[in-house]
Amino acid sequence: MALGAFYPFARNHNTDDGIDQDPVSLGPTVVNASINALQIRYKLLPYLYTLFYRAHKFGETVARPLLFVFPKDQIARKIETQFMWGSGLMIAPVLEEKTTEINVYLPAGRWYRILDSQLINSSGEFVKFSAPIYAINVFMRGGSVIVFSDKILQTSELADKAIRFNLIVILDENNKAKGDFFWDDGDSVDSIERNEYNYVTFNVKNNSLSIKTHKYGYKVEKIMQSIHVFGVYKRPQRVTVNGHETKFDYFEKLNWILIYYKGNIFSNHF
Repeated sequence: MALGAFYPFARNHNTDDGIDQDPVSLGPTVVNASINALQIRYKLLPYLYTLFYRAHKFGETVARPLLFVFPKDQIARKIETQFMWGSGLMIAPVLEEKTTEINVYLPAGRWYRILDSQLINSSGEFVKFSAPIYAINVFMRGGSVIVFSDKILQTSELADKAIRFNLIVILDENNKAKGDFFWDDGDSVDSIERNEYNYVTFNVKNNSLSIKTHKYGYKVEKIMQSIHVFGVYKRPQRVTVNGHETKFDYFEKLNWILIYYKGNIFSNHF
């Protein structure tokens, strides 16, 4: 169930002569593990939805093997027990019984482990991580900007003005990152043809995050309430939004800052 929550088409397969496999029939342990994994999926639905847009627009894959993202990494070419969502998120599931820790291959770069907010600087190596039965190891890649949302259950809720967005920025070794975000009404099949969609890109360099609006065809205001920036190894003196100082917290032990911002997501500079 934890692995299946991260398949593009998340569902459970069964046979007529098999035992019941819905989480409730398998007991509270499976229920809790399923809830935890699916809640991560739902929070990351803006990122996943954007990947489907890119698959439609550019022919990219949503889920992909490591070798697609790291073609020059000889070890990554052989990894069959981990996979990527796009180029910014990696899933490392437990695939064997009675396993409480796993060796995860982290290609060279900076990685952020969602489970405990741990930042790992890898030179291209296997790293051992705990693998509790109630959780799944998911890693965000340095150099990525990923949108997550309030807890939602379906894509149409992305269009709800009350649903707020947040950004996760994982700086790479050069303190850079980039990403994008697509949304529409979450239900129509022809929003692109009717130009009723929105598309923005994020770019981080020189200690600044800029948000550029490329398309604003779906006229619904979208509020962004916070920005989480990982890979900050020195406390900033101040943080500004469009030239105005804003509140932030710095977490020295985890090397990240939380920027408090409540405003429209379109065309901002931090």
